[in-house]
Amino acid sequence: MTLAFSRWLYFFSALILLNFISCLAWAEAPSRDLPEIKELSNPSPGSWTMVLLPDSQYYFDHTKDFRPKPEVFGSMIDWIIANKEQRNIGITLHVGDIVDNNTPEEWEMARKAFEPLNGVLPYVITTGNHEYTDNSRIRETMLNDYFKTEDNALNDPQRGGILAQTMEPGHLENAFYDWQAPDGRKFAIFALEWGVRNQALDWANAVLQAGKFDDHTAVLLLHAYLYHDNTRFDWEAFGKDQSANPHSYGTANTGDTNDGRQLWTRLVKPHKAFEFVFCGHVSGTMAQRAYYDSGSEVAYLRSTGKNGNSVHQMLFNAQRRGDAGEGWLRLLEFQPDGKTVVVKTYSPWRDERGLTAWRTDPDNYFQLQLSPIKP
Repeated sequence: MTLAFSRWLYFFSALILLNFISCLAWAEAPSRDLPEIKELSNPSPGSWTMVLLPDSQYYFDHTKDFRPKPEVFGSMIDWIIANKEQRNIGITLHVGDIVDNNTPEEWEMARKAFEPLNGVLPYVITTGNHEYTDNSRIRETMLNDYFKTEDNALNDPQRGGILAQTMEPGHLENAFYDWQAPDGRKFAIFALEWGVRNQALDWANAVLQAGKFDDHTAVLLLHAYLYHDNTRFDWEAFGKDQSANPHSYGTANTGDTNDGRQLWTRLVKPHKAFEFVFCGHVSGTMAQRAYYDSGSEVAYLRSTGKNGNSVHQMLFNAQRRGDAGEGWLRLLEFQPDGKTVVVKTYSPWRDERGLTAWRTDPDNYFQLQLSPIKP
């Protein structure tokens, strides 16, 4: 065999292998069939929508050089309410960092911002590092002084609301919601605290024990889980190379904290009901924001659970955009086929100003597949 032929054969074999690997990777990735921009504003007939709210801390911040902008967050809530019927919006989830400094002024502003949703839609909130004193120097939060179960009749179990359990009475940091979507799909939604402690993991696992909710689609909602490079937070593997891992905050000084890898291994992967994880938190370093732009605040990872279930893990944040976040929110449109979800990213604040209001890059518009609705 000549040297030239050997090199040609090596190159050709490598090309085939790379193409094969690429095909496998694409098969794992969510699909993307981008419609015209004008079509993005029209949901499919028969679909319903879940709304994700990203970190809202700067909308209510009283300490930054810029003034707080609750009116931007208000435009998001107003849009949700105004489009409830047209888009068949069923529920709203917030990924944490509701406020920036855990002060009464900021919490009161946030409470008033959510108030219009009470009695209109159920909503689920979770705590981020900024919900705790001095950016999570200690595990102390005013959340439960300003957000209470009885605020929203659609959450309040005493009035038939969706809140099924809390780890501690009167505390919403670790809560389980049992909710049925407009298409009949049943959801088991776990909102877990910042820097999830072992006690909270044990509690969530106990709720799911013996397959009690295997006929549900389980959702883990928490603040820190994915990094912007589409990998999970993993202190053991990366340490401080992944900035803002929960293990690097004061609340981890007790040795009782779990990051993304630990949550996947100890909670999500073992249970066949899990199909979603939603998180926020990540905004990237200055260098990363300069390089990735909005890509430093979004991520997606599809993994396979122990029982063969696909789990769609999604980071969505927008706090580093203009106007304290530019009013971006994420829409998950569940299609009438009962398994396809179209993920869109939209800003009513920008839309009101005649600016580009739909993100159409692959990180912000894509489709994914769920299991069929379980009887």
